[in-house]
Amino acid sequence: MRGAGLTLARKRRELPPQSAWNVPPGGPSAAWFAEYSAGGLSNHWTGAVPRYAPSDFTEGEALGPEFRWPVSYADLEPHYARIEELLHIVGGGEDVPSMPAGHVSHKLHLPPDWQTIDGRARKQGRGVAVLPLSYMGGATASASGTPFNSYVRLLDGLPRTPRFEIRFRARVIRLEWSGEKRRVTRAIYVDDATGLEHAVEADHFVLAAGPLFSARILLESACNDFAQGLGNVEGVLGAYLHDHPYGKLELRTEQPLSIFPPLCVTRRALASSEPLRAAQAVLWSSTGARVKSWARLTFDRSSAIGFNFFGTHPPEKKHRLRLLPDEPDEKGRPGIALDFALDAPMVRTLEETRDELLGLIHESGFKSQTLVWEVVPAGTSFHYGGTVRMHAEPRFGMLDGFNRLHAVPNVRVVDASAFTTGPEKNPTLTAMALASRSAEELAASLRR
Repeated sequence: MRGAGLTLARKRRELPPQSAWNVPPGGPSAAWFAEYSAGGLSNHWTGAVPRYAPSDFTEGEALGPEFRWPVSYADLEPHYARIEELLHIVGGGEDVPSMPAGHVSHKLHLPPDWQTIDGRARKQGRGVAVLPLSYMGGATASASGTPFNSYVRLLDGLPRTPRFEIRFRARVIRLEWSGEKRRVTRAIYVDDATGLEHAVEADHFVLAAGPLFSARILLESACNDFAQGLGNVEGVLGAYLHDHPYGKLELRTEQPLSIFPPLCVTRRALASSEPLRAAQAVLWSSTGARVKSWARLTFDRSSAIGFNFFGTHPPEKKHRLRLLPDEPDEKGRPGIALDFALDAPMVRTLEETRDELLGLIHESGFKSQTLVWEVVPAGTSFHYGGTVRMHAEPRFGMLDGFNRLHAVPNVRVVDASAFTTGPEKNPTLTAMALASRSAEELAASLRR
């Protein structure tokens, strides 16, 4: 339950233990957690929903053709707007450098002290924006432990009809290809209550199991025609894995700074940074921090400030997800190895952004002392992507511009695994916009 921008009450179960999965020998472990429940990982989603900028879809082209998205900002803009209306977003609703304005249901304004910092940031091609957040405005109640949950907010409210069915405790383990019909004809799932396998026949299949498990399902769907995984004719299934390099900064300032609303300091201008080497800083505002500021009579201003930094990097083919048949998970399926770790350029991007942010704060009259700076292990941002990536050319990607497998067009993959590159922004809104666009095209195809 939320009101006045505060979490008034919340009851949620503890997160499952994080799994430390394999990375290259000698590297740190990459973290992830999985939860089998209605709504999946969205049970724990914070709700940040910035749009990607037009340049986010074209920036990588300077490095090579493998980084070229098969869709543009213009393709996704109407779907961004559709999803934003659905999510009841609170935010600034104004264009800032590298972050387009979106539709907001509840508008918040930049505090005066951050307006001063924004003025200096603009000289670097950056901007300071109110971070758009889902279901954070007005008074809201949700039957899930976070403001947004895909089952609670989307599926549970659909009209009851014999033409639509949700099967709970049904874990899809593979898709079955028919060599005779040249398409996938069945999805095989395990009933967790009985442990028995069942099949669902269909003309079209939409896969949205997340960047790690969508790839695992396709890899486990290997068959005579696709020995390396369903649709994997060029060896790119599971490859080009990327994640946000992630850093945390805690400061103490001599004068209190505003900590509400939550803010985002956008990336350095594209013209003054290397392609796919940039980061943004996010100021988070928790209910606890705001209540403490009220107790100190500083009212949404505090000398204790915290930032999260999300960076981007060029995805490499060697960064990939692999199956470990000899190391099964708790469900008895092959385990997962992640050949991915932070490298020196990724860390350097975060450090440069940290120093630039500290400079902006200091130059705006707020002297500060760094209390904590930490670059956290790969995977901790939970923003993996790219394992079933989109690209116009099959040699660089598994999916076309409508999220259809090039080699198996009656299967679509509509989650962040489809991302060609991983811009420094939170991925959920763009994943939903891609899914909306693909669904619209599928509906038109079915009508034809």
